[in-house]
Amino acid sequence: ELRITPQFKKRRDAKAQRKEQENQEEEKESKELDLFELQNKIKRQSSLWRNEFFEHLTKFKELFLKYREDPTHEDETVVKYIKFMTAISDVYKKDLSFLATEFVDLLEQNYTIIHPNVRLELVQALRMMRTKKLVLPTDILPVFFRLFRTKDKALRQYLFASIIGDLKNVNKNAKATSVNKTLQNFVFNMIKDPEEVAAKKSLQVMIELYKKKIWNDDNTVNVIAEAALQKSSKLCMIACKFFLMLNYDEDEDVSSDSSDIENVKSKIMNTRIGAKMSRKK
Repeated sequence: ELRITPQFKKRRDAKAQRKEQENQEEEKESKELDLFELQNKIKRQSSLWRNEFFEHLTKFKELFLKYREDPTHEDETVVKYIKFMTAISDVYKKDLSFLATEFVDLLEQNYTIIHPNVRLELVQALRMMRTKKLVLPTDILPVFFRLFRTKDKALRQYLFASIIGDLKNVNKNAKATSVNKTLQNFVFNMIKDPEEVAAKKSLQVMIELYKKKIWNDDNTVNVIAEAALQKSSKLCMIACKFFLMLNYDEDEDVSSDSSDIENVKSKIMNTRIGAKMSRKK
């Protein structure tokens, strides 16, 4: 006859208790992270789910604050909460009005070290909030231009398309003069950025906007002309080709005689002077 000793029974009961606790924690975590289901419920009947929303909001703030201390790693829970909060940011506008500021601040302070996947998620979140018209283009697009400094080529391509698309929509019905002027002045500074890739992409944005007749005023021409006078040979070549109206591959290595470039620069200076004289008239 097998006899169960008190020590064996104690170990068995302790193991069963630990297993039950683990199961409860897994069930709780699964329930808590089923944010997509809660998101849909909130969108349908927001007033019925305010308590659950505030519980998750408190947890999100704690997680986000902790993540800011070390943004070099990918935190899947934080990513899920970024998606969740962004998706319902137009439902609880007042309670989530801080989101864009927090996201922009995290990107601006840590864009070089933040994990690429989290960085992309933050950029996508800001773009979604722009689509929902919860933030102004002048609040979001400057940080998009600064993010051209990253070594992430895929991100730069995404930012390029986002900036062009946003400004196209902003100017769809009528010229958004104030927004355009603010961002044109910002781009003017960006083409002087010490990170050549950021200066180059900013210049390419401006040229693309000119081609699409979104930014096709004298101010745009003058900013592009200024790029031709920079020390960077790549910036100079892109700007010169714009004024020569040539089709070119922006990633292609191009060689040119220095005297030709000087001639184009001279023409560009005349273009700038002509634009100023026409405005005075």
